[in-house]
Amino acid sequence: MNKIKENLEKETQKEAEKAKDTTRYTLQAGSFKNKADADRRRATAALSGLPVKVQKVTVKEGEEWYRVVVGPFTGKENAKDARQTLQGEGIDS
Repeated sequence: MNKIKENLEKETQKEAEKAKDTTRYTLQAGSFKNKADADRRRATAALSGLPVKVQKVTVKEGEEWYRVVVGPFTGKENAKDARQTLQGEGIDS
Protein backbone atom coordinates (compact mmCIF):
# COMPACT_ATOMS: atom_id res chain seq x y z
CA MET A 1 0.00 0.00 0.00
CA ASN A 2 2.83 2.43 0.81
CA LYS A 3 4.31 1.95 -2.66
CA ILE A 4 1.00 2.98 -4.25
CA LYS A 5 0.80 6.05 -2.03
CA GLU A 6 4.41 6.99 -2.89
CA ASN A 7 3.74 6.68 -6.62
CA LEU A 8 0.59 8.77 -6.33
CA GLU A 9 2.47 11.47 -4.40
CA LYS A 10 5.25 11.50 -7.02
CA GLU A 11 2.73 11.85 -9.85
CA THR A 12 0.94 14.66 -8.01
CA GLN A 13 4.26 16.43 -7.47
CA LYS A 14 5.17 16.03 -11.17
CA GLU A 15 1.84 17.52 -12.21
CA ALA A 16 2.32 20.46 -9.84
CA GLU A 17 5.80 21.12 -11.26
CA LYS A 18 4.41 20.88 -14.79
CA ALA A 19 1.78 23.50 -13.98
CA LYS A 20 4.43 25.91 -12.62
CA ASP A 21 6.65 25.77 -15.71
CA THR A 22 5.42 28.36 -18.21
CA THR A 23 8.55 28.36 -20.38
CA ARG A 24 7.79 27.86 -24.08
CA TYR A 25 9.75 25.19 -25.98
CA THR A 26 10.02 24.38 -29.67
CA LEU A 27 11.69 21.27 -31.08
CA GLN A 28 13.53 21.06 -34.38
CA ALA A 29 12.74 17.84 -36.20
CA GLY A 30 15.08 18.42 -39.11
CA SER A 31 16.70 20.94 -41.41
CA PHE A 32 16.80 20.38 -45.15
CA LYS A 33 18.11 22.14 -48.26
CA ASN A 34 15.25 20.65 -50.23
CA LYS A 35 11.68 21.80 -49.46
CA ALA A 36 10.22 18.45 -50.55
CA ASP A 37 12.35 16.65 -47.95
CA ALA A 38 11.20 19.09 -45.27
CA ASP A 39 7.56 18.58 -46.29
CA ARG A 40 7.98 14.81 -46.03
CA ARG A 41 9.39 15.14 -42.51
CA ARG A 42 6.57 17.55 -41.61
CA ALA A 43 3.97 15.05 -42.81
CA THR A 44 5.55 12.23 -40.80
CA ALA A 45 5.68 14.36 -37.66
CA ALA A 46 2.10 15.58 -38.19
CA LEU A 47 0.84 11.99 -38.11
CA SER A 48 1.77 11.93 -34.43
CA GLY A 49 -0.78 14.69 -33.77
CA LEU A 50 1.79 17.30 -32.77
CA PRO A 51 1.77 20.89 -34.10
CA VAL A 52 4.41 21.06 -36.84
CA LYS A 53 5.43 23.50 -39.56
CA VAL A 54 8.23 24.21 -42.02
CA GLN A 55 10.18 27.46 -41.71
CA LYS A 56 12.26 28.77 -44.59
CA VAL A 57 15.48 30.38 -43.34
CA THR A 58 18.42 32.03 -45.04
CA VAL A 59 21.63 30.89 -43.35
CA LYS A 60 23.84 33.03 -45.57
CA GLU A 61 23.18 35.05 -48.66
CA GLY A 62 21.79 32.81 -51.37
CA GLU A 63 21.61 29.71 -49.15
CA GLU A 64 18.15 28.74 -47.97
CA TRP A 65 17.22 25.88 -45.69
CA TYR A 66 13.89 24.50 -44.55
CA ARG A 67 13.54 23.77 -40.84
CA VAL A 68 10.88 21.45 -39.53
CA VAL A 69 9.75 22.78 -36.16
CA VAL A 70 7.39 21.14 -33.71
CA GLY A 71 5.52 23.04 -31.03
CA PRO A 72 5.47 25.33 -29.21
CA PHE A 73 4.97 23.49 -25.92
CA THR A 74 4.52 25.03 -22.49
CA GLY A 75 6.87 23.49 -19.95
CA LYS A 76 9.87 21.23 -20.17
CA GLU A 77 7.88 18.07 -19.37
CA ASN A 78 5.47 18.69 -22.27
CA ALA A 79 8.42 19.22 -24.60
CA LYS A 80 10.00 15.97 -23.34
CA ASP A 81 6.72 14.13 -23.96
CA ALA A 82 6.60 15.52 -27.51
CA ARG A 83 10.21 14.50 -28.09
CA GLN A 84 9.43 10.95 -26.99
CA THR A 85 6.44 10.90 -29.35
CA LEU A 86 8.68 11.97 -32.23
CA GLN A 87 11.26 9.35 -31.31
CA GLY A 88 8.48 6.77 -31.48
CA GLU A 89 7.96 7.87 -35.10
CA GLY A 90 11.69 7.52 -35.78
CA ILE A 91 12.33 11.28 -35.76
CA ASP A 92 15.26 12.75 -33.82
CA SER A 93 14.77 16.19 -32.36
